[in-house]
Amino acid sequence: MTIASYLNVSGLIVSALAAGLMFYYPPDTPRYTKDGAGVVNWVSNSTEQGKRIGARQRLFSRFALLLLAAGFILQLIATLL
Repeated sequence: MTIASYLNVSGLIVSALAAGLMFYYPPDTPRYTKDGAGVVNWVSNSTEQGKRIGARQRLFSRFALLLLAAGFILQLIATLL
């Protein structure tokens, strides 16, 4: 296998990992009303466990975006070689 093949395969693997992370930890997307105002849902007061879960979701969703970009760049480099 050539270096381009290795880069392409590694880019696909990194992108698949990013897709898996995005499935389990989706990014938080804001929602808006018809008037353009932001929608905020508060069910109850935040707990320590809820704060940890939210922090983990933010971390993994941002890491997934970085992995997706890295996979794209690896495949782009493989195409240009």
